[in-house]
Amino acid sequence: MGEQITEQLLGRWEIYQPGSSPPSGFPPVLVFTPGGELFFLPAPDSDIVRGSWSLDTLTPQLVVKTDLEGVLTWSSSGPDLMELQTEVLTSGELTIQARRVSDDVSLPAGRPIIEAADALASQVTVAREASARAGVGAVNRLQQATFLEQQQFEPDIQTINNQLGRALLPNPNYSYTVFISEGAVTTVALPTQTELRAFVGRVAPVTADNDSFTRAILCQSDVPTEQMPELPDELVCPTGYGVTD
Repeated sequence: MGEQITEQLLGRWEIYQPGSSPPSGFPPVLVFTPGGELFFLPAPDSDIVRGSWSLDTLTPQLVVKTDLEGVLTWSSSGPDLMELQTEVLTSGELTIQARRVSDDVSLPAGRPIIEAADALASQVTVAREASARAGVGAVNRLQQATFLEQQQFEPDIQTINNQLGRALLPNPNYSYTVFISEGAVTTVALPTQTELRAFVGRVAPVTADNDSFTRAILCQSDVPTEQMPELPDELVCPTGYGVTD
């Protein structure tokens, strides 16, 4: 069985989303080679990601082990078609479909090749930073709503965490701290790992033409840092930080 599956795997596979038609143009591509290398081509002008693949025929459902996106569970859905259940690191389980388009395992000339470990590390960093950015943004919005209702800000990060219903705490990648100064509240998300950037959210009340409202700002450090920033008195980003969405 393993030899038969290996023969079916070798070659070039185009990836598309379940329920959609096979793609035109340049879809993402997986290339399974006889030597156990697996190449991922996400776009025409992107780097090629090199990983490895192997078969585990002892499991109840055939598993293709890779170091690209975790474990791929193979489910043949017809000649030259397959479905893959992918255990991705940041998004949980994902179902993709692929169509075998040729037995050609050659790669485009002149394209940089990066190792799977480096590519995954970069993806994990982006995902962790995105989660922290979204968390601080959610705290900003909660503080705005709290001030609108109660004319005060919430100082306790655990209470904020409970009200948001999201897992700010505990967090293996970031620590969250809330500071309340005269007329403003600041949330700082500091990374606990050296490769991550920090985030600062600030909310302050504003009165104009006898109308009261709040203004918020979300900031991202220019470089990875684990240092607590010095917070300005004005509603601006700290030095070494820039405004982000």
